[in-house]
Amino acid sequence: AMLSVMIAAICLALVATGAWQLGLLGGGSWQLLLGTGVFLCYATMGTPFYERLLAATRTEGTIALLVFLSDFGGYLVSLALLLAKSLSGVGGGAASAADRAREAEAALSLFIRVLWGAGGAMLVLLVVAK
Repeated sequence: AMLSVMIAAICLALVATGAWQLGLLGGGSWQLLLGTGVFLCYATMGTPFYERLLAATRTEGTIALLVFLSDFGGYLVSLALLLAKSLSGVGGGAASAADRAREAEAALSLFIRVLWGAGGAMLVLLVVAK
């Protein structure tokens, strides 16, 4: 059941993104559906999946380290992105409105490419795992 919820959550995020790209969905609705899909995947993966994984291996212990490592990975990626943006000079002070708009469009384009790539890969892996 957990894998099915994760598959449905990824599908929600990807379908919402496709609908937004086709102009069938407004930006606010897209953000809400995308956030819901990502959160459902995270919430399902966070603790219950690790609990089942630990039980399946018949290992004694807790999942605290696994939860910490998965959260830390997310924080590390966020920090790396912020540092890369800060050190690259992107988004720095005196840029014109047109430059800022181009930078925002480039960031959104990168986000969507990563979303489709990572979402597609996750979907394939979860379907194979199921």
